[in-house]
Amino acid sequence: MSVVFGAIFFSIWQISQKNIIINPSIYLRNDPFPTDYITLAPVVTIFIKPTISTIDPILGLDRRDLVIAVQNGSDIFGGGTKMSEVLKDFGYHIESIERASQNTDITSINIKEDKNKYLPLLIKDLSLLYKIGTFSASLNASSSADVIIVVGGE
Repeated sequence: MSVVFGAIFFSIWQISQKNIIINPSIYLRNDPFPTDYITLAPVVTIFIKPTISTIDPILGLDRRDLVIAVQNGSDIFGGGTKMSEVLKDFGYHIESIERASQNTDITSINIKEDKNKYLPLLIKDLSLLYKIGTFSASLNASSSADVIIVVGGE
């Protein structure tokens, strides 16, 4: 039994090194015939996490070149972290996650004027999960981030 478990564990470890997430679990299966026992059956669920190119094929822009600061302006705890994870999955560079100075109902994007070409790409990527209320290219050039995104509570 331990040899089989070791082989399964080693196989899972090898697979997990290749960007595949494994979720091993055990479930209880009721036997279709009336008996006094429950059968335990091992189940392994495999989730393959797709790798997304950081370079947009249409615009030709590399998402890694954009430095983003995310601010949570919603009442939802972890709203900024959730958005930063979405952005990281696309390949963006997240500089910081912090609390916004005030709550807002809408999600807004403020980008530096020289990075304005990234605005359609950001809106496209975020519009899958977020409703973007406002956007502008008026971020101060002295800001360490190229973009500040404030997550709204909608």
